[in-house]
Amino acid sequence: MNVVRYHSELKDDWDKFVRNSNTPLFIFERTFIEYHGDRYLDHSLLVYKNGLLVAVQPACEIDFQLISHRGLPFSDVITKLRKEWFDIDDIINAILNYCRIKNIKKIEITLCPNMYKNVSSEETTYFLRKNDFVFCNQKLSAIISLKDIVESKLNLKVSKVFFQKSEIVFNSNDFESFNNMISNNLNQKYQSKPVHSLNELVYLKEKFSDQIDLVLAKSNNVIVGAVLLFKLGQVIKCQYLTSTVNNASDFMISQIILKYRKDYFYFDLGTSNSIGENEINLKNLAFKCKLGGKAMCIDKYICVL
Repeated sequence: MNVVRYHSELKDDWDKFVRNSNTPLFIFERTFIEYHGDRYLDHSLLVYKNGLLVAVQPACEIDFQLISHRGLPFSDVITKLRKEWFDIDDIINAILNYCRIKNIKKIEITLCPNMYKNVSSEETTYFLRKNDFVFCNQKLSAIISLKDIVESKLNLKVSKVFFQKSEIVFNSNDFESFNNMISNNLNQKYQSKPVHSLNELVYLKEKFSDQIDLVLAKSNNVIVGAVLLFKLGQVIKCQYLTSTVNNASDFMISQIILKYRKDYFYFDLGTSNSIGENEINLKNLAFKCKLGGKAMCIDKYICVL
């Protein structure tokens, strides 16, 4: 096995591999990874066997640590759809040897949940443990199984008065209004800012127009809520959700479920961890449980070299 650090001349090879991998998600393509290249020192890896690309690892480097790319919700070793599963052992060993040579002191990998894979598989977890990786922590996300939704019960969660005077807008391009709303809400509630700037949101929508959906809720022709969705394989993922009035969030979620439940299996409502990762935002989690969300854990493993 031979490990090579990613550089721009390998972009086409990387993207082609990702699109034919077991996790063909647009967030793993270089255009997405690199839109925030000024924030992180990219140290992504490509692994070759007998000259053929067999795995890629989106990663960044922080203080001599190789970390699953911080611009992504998760990013473990990405492999071919059809592979010899025991090759993972050799791939992980090759990455470990590469890191020792490059004086990397620690490796941190955040595993991709099975529902984001074309074929469910957990050999990476096994071989990480075999090669002295240890469990570090988990993030708690909430998911809805769209095939189990009963429409009559779903609509009961939304006030009839609100439902009658409101409308939903899919595939909106009004990112300026969305950005203003999410920025104001985050500042008022948590004294924080959105991860993405307005320019970044517009850029990503231009590059991945079919995979990103901005959903707006309007009441009396005024925007009262917004959800930014990423379409990732068989999952629709909530990146941002914000509202200014009661019932708006419930209304948007119910309409999103009704629109997408035929074409997708899961709705990922996102994590409820605070900045410290081990702390849970109980109010946020309670809201997702009320919507029907069930627990899904995103595991992190580390190896000290």
